[in-house]
Amino acid sequence: MCHHRNTQIALAINASVPALASAHSGWVMAYIHGSILVAAKASVNESHPVQQLAVSFAAHDTLQSVFLPQYPSFDLAMKGVEDTIKPSEDQLKSGRYIGEEAARNYIKSRLGDGITRVT
Repeated sequence: MCHHRNTQIALAINASVPALASAHSGWVMAYIHGSILVAAKASVNESHPVQQLAVSFAAHDTLQSVFLPQYPSFDLAMKGVEDTIKPSEDQLKSGRYIGEEAARNYIKSRLGDGITRVT
């Protein structure tokens, strides 16, 4: 899952127009991984599928907050994650809630620190 998320982040950075400078691209990677860490901590007592979904939804939503025009590719990638994990409905619901809440709280905590949406 980690490799999958890192690949998705790298693809988003490479597809941005104009392409991000290397310093900014590193900052975006750290930004996304900060959100993943929040979700990992929030899901530590959950089942493995819920943990994987939580960090995946956190990465998905945080990526989307930075690269909004690329949301269709992020949604497609998230569907692939769900298909790989094959969670129950309850696991999917829990993982989605934890991940989306983690992303929302993380993004809110970082408001005003210089990250901007890129295309």
